[in-house]
Amino acid sequence: MDQKHTPNWGWMLYADFYLSALGGGLLVLASLTSLFYGPQYVNVATFLAPIVAMGLGSSLLLLELGHPFRGWRVFTNPKSFLTLGASIMTISIALSLLLASFYISNVPWSQSTGLRNLLSVLATLTGFGVAFYPGLLLGRMPGRPFWNGPLLPPLFLLSGLSTGVALFCLIDKIWPTGAQFGFCSFNILNTLFMAAQLIGWSTYVYLKRSFASPKEATALRDAFAGGRGLLFWGGFVGLGLIIPGALYLTCGAKAAMLAHLLVLIGALMMRGFVVTADHSVSLEFSR
Repeated sequence: MDQKHTPNWGWMLYADFYLSALGGGLLVLASLTSLFYGPQYVNVATFLAPIVAMGLGSSLLLLELGHPFRGWRVFTNPKSFLTLGASIMTISIALSLLLASFYISNVPWSQSTGLRNLLSVLATLTGFGVAFYPGLLLGRMPGRPFWNGPLLPPLFLLSGLSTGVALFCLIDKIWPTGAQFGFCSFNILNTLFMAAQLIGWSTYVYLKRSFASPKEATALRDAFAGGRGLLFWGGFVGLGLIIPGALYLTCGAKAAMLAHLLVLIGALMMRGFVVTADHSVSLEFSR
């Protein structure tokens, strides 16, 4: 069913994109850490948090689209892009739950290293898909010139991975694994993610300004007008990228904690900016 939906571009839509990517990024990081460093460096909370984030995000999207009790219909059209996204999300949630079960001692498969590694690989792949999908969904909508182009999906993916690193470190601070781990390396990794985002967004804006169609140029100008421009440059770029990057490079524990929080806040501001930019036409979802 094709349904035209004219949303108010409220908080539920970009909160869904934010929470889904956060859950996907965290699942990727937790799975790779377990796979390459060992399960002792991850705990059950690290695999339960993606379930909460992705589940809450999905619920907000259903509320935004309307008719939440008919949400099951999103799985009924194999050709629909929403069906693809919902399927990847559901598989990711199931894999997160299975990986969390390995931390329950009386579960029969809890000592199966081969099964754990297989699930970690699958969770990594689907986690990438969850973090990548929102940008791909927006980029496929020709009625929104600001969203069009190949760079938006990888920018959303980088943001999801960056927030995943931040949340992973915060969870370990609250619920320590007890294993000695080089979290300074994670800080440097997140600095690289944020540097890539800064370069990517600079390239995105440059290409829109230099080679875009008249409609895209108008959309770009409107997107950065007024408070939305401040939200992007001051909130996302300043508070969410530049300041955390500087804090991470100190490798100080307190500075890193503040940096993690700023990364999470800045990524939410970025989603709000992108979703509310260029909102002059209706949004069409194909189910």
